[in-house]
Amino acid sequence: MRRSPAVTLLLLTGCGASTSLLRFDQEPSSLEEERDEGSFQATNGNPDAGEGAKAKSQEGMFAQDDAFMGAGSGGGLRGSEAEPAPAPKAARGSTSSREESAPSEQRQAEEPAATRAWFPETFLFAPLIVTDDAGAASHTVTVPDRLTDWRILGLAHSADGALAGDVMQFQGTLPVYVDPVLPPFLRAGDEVLVPIQAVNTTAAAMDLSLTLQAKGVGRLGPVDRRLRIGGGGSTVVRAPLITDKAGDLTLYAALGSADAIERTIPVLPTGRPLTDTRAGSLAAPRTVSILSPFDADPDSARSRLVVYPGALAVLRSELNSAVSRGGIAGDSYTLLLAGQAPALLTNLGETPDEEALRELSLVATQRAIRHARAPSVTTATLLAEAALAHPDNPVLVRMGQRLIDQLIAAQRPDGTFQGANGWSLQRLMVTTADAVRAANAAVSLDDDPRRAQQVALMQLKASGAFERFAGQIVDPFTAASVLASGAAPVDQREVLRERVRDAIQTSDDGSRYLPVTVGVTRADGSTPSIAEATALAALALAEDPASAAWRADLGATLMAGYRPSVGWGDGRSSLTCLTAILDLFDAPLPDEVQITLKRDGTVIDEGVLNSAALKEVMVMESPLSQIGGPSTWSVEASPAVPGLGFSLSVMTWVPWEEPPENTGLELVVTLPPRMDVGQPVDVTMTAAAPADTAFTITQNLPAGVQVSEDSLQELVSLQVIHGYEAEDGKVALKVAALPAGEVFSATYQVIPTLSGLLHSGPTSITPALQAGLAVNLPPTGWRVF
Repeated sequence: MRRSPAVTLLLLTGCGASTSLLRFDQEPSSLEEERDEGSFQATNGNPDAGEGAKAKSQEGMFAQDDAFMGAGSGGGLRGSEAEPAPAPKAARGSTSSREESAPSEQRQAEEPAATRAWFPETFLFAPLIVTDDAGAASHTVTVPDRLTDWRILGLAHSADGALAGDVMQFQGTLPVYVDPVLPPFLRAGDEVLVPIQAVNTTAAAMDLSLTLQAKGVGRLGPVDRRLRIGGGGSTVVRAPLITDKAGDLTLYAALGSADAIERTIPVLPTGRPLTDTRAGSLAAPRTVSILSPFDADPDSARSRLVVYPGALAVLRSELNSAVSRGGIAGDSYTLLLAGQAPALLTNLGETPDEEALRELSLVATQRAIRHARAPSVTTATLLAEAALAHPDNPVLVRMGQRLIDQLIAAQRPDGTFQGANGWSLQRLMVTTADAVRAANAAVSLDDDPRRAQQVALMQLKASGAFERFAGQIVDPFTAASVLASGAAPVDQREVLRERVRDAIQTSDDGSRYLPVTVGVTRADGSTPSIAEATALAALALAEDPASAAWRADLGATLMAGYRPSVGWGDGRSSLTCLTAILDLFDAPLPDEVQITLKRDGTVIDEGVLNSAALKEVMVMESPLSQIGGPSTWSVEASPAVPGLGFSLSVMTWVPWEEPPENTGLELVVTLPPRMDVGQPVDVTMTAAAPADTAFTITQNLPAGVQVSEDSLQELVSLQVIHGYEAEDGKVALKVAALPAGEVFSATYQVIPTLSGLLHSGPTSITPALQAGLAVNLPPTGWRVF
């Protein structure tokens, strides 16, 4: 008996014609039947393609099994093998048809070309398609206007759990088409020759008129507008294009009535970038003042509002990202996260993915066991708390108990932990607070009365140490650590809270943070970040009625400082910050929140976070007019939600000034006297920085310039740089600290792909962790032949 499976389809990578019916016929009842019988059929324009086309699709689909494994893309189903009906005039395009291989000039004169303008790289994700009793299903989509091969990934399962899948292809193309080769962006003042490719895939030669138009911030020079293209041939016309100012540039190209295309790219400004950012929580409407420079370029000014959803979004992000960071602290944090996640997700209204959490626990457990072989007190503190978060895992429970025994044995008679020559009292107090916090995890899980008694004695001795040294706990970070441990003496708690409250500072937007006093360290001897200190303050003031009205504003700073790739820094910092966020924003968010951004009382942008989007970050970006001078901005969530954080940036560009003097940072960029399209170009960076200061050199490249990552990899292998980041139009070299008097020099290669006069963006040298001290070089002109 045939069963009806659900089919998951993902259509991605490439370009194609549009207004096509994409049809999938699925007929498996088991994994074996999928291989023997299953097929997907893509018919372009005609839902009633014949059996001949279907037979071809089955043969091509299973031609190469390695395509399903990601090894290639051959053997695909091509739309030209079907028999499509003629596309309607209103269509954006269509796939090729042998019946239309030689359109007559009379029809070209009568019918205007449909304009292609929709070019996503991935356009379909259908997570659930249920077949009928015969095992067949269809799904209709509009294929984008890219002319390329499209890959379709189909996954299926039956009611009894049988699985199958395959990868197919179809081709989106036209008999005759035009394709301007545009870079992802241009810059104001660029003068380039844009290649316009005209292709004739038919057997007959054609005489066609080429029409070009530039809209927006660009101007086109004269170009030959009559083309003769031989059968199966192509030609390239280079059109002079000049960009006047920043904004959007739209290039329209039409090849007779055969094809028309419209592409839009941004034209970036070439001035000096300035960004003014404010952050806060949306527990109440927030109003901030921002002063924009009077000489700002009005064509490039933009606002960017980023809304960070509550604890659920951060927790989901950390569950995906934490395992990739590594290190003792990072692995301990991942293990703790995996153990606590089921309860945390449930409390926040989410259903835990048990299989994903199990895999995360397995990876984290393997790493933690390696770290636990001979741990120091600070390492045992991290691992014990993480291991005991898995009460159903006897291996981890035993490891956690052993680590707690080690901590008990390491406590000194005066109640403190560890310590060595050169340790400050401040570091000793923080280490003791961390050990007590880890021991707290053992109290509710351990059924050994002897160990429970020892833990209680350890907490009592630590409380005595805190009481003896309470008068010397003067910095707010240490005071917050002691309070967050839960072992602060009762009669000293208000004194310590007051120390934390008095140190809290308020940003212009109403968010709050705890600064870090000079000389303060964590248990591992490193300097805590402001985010970690702020998180400790939030935990320390959890039961403080005097700060109840504004404690959520501490969470706004944490939300705005979160980055999925690194969390809030290392594992210790991320553990503290996530714990604080989950404590501050532990209630599920409402089903829908309206976000409104206003400038001087006028609505700039609006957006809605619904129940699904509340798990993701929302970005609203808008152009600004009449920039320059002071303005009042307001950000409001309706209803107000403490668990929402926001970051508002106003980005402007101003004329270049001379770089500041006596910063200790110097940078010179050297280019060759001549550069040719398609030929490698050597770019040499020479820099100087204060001794023992790591720094990053960021170069914003001209349009169409591609970076040779092989040359960057060679710099890494030679230890000239310790890392790099490369993307369209930008390359960043990460340089380790240099000895006194040593100058940095490195050469890497780029390849220009456009000819003309091109402008780079600014090149900067930025010392590590001191972005405000960056030195920027003005853009330079690149003459490419």
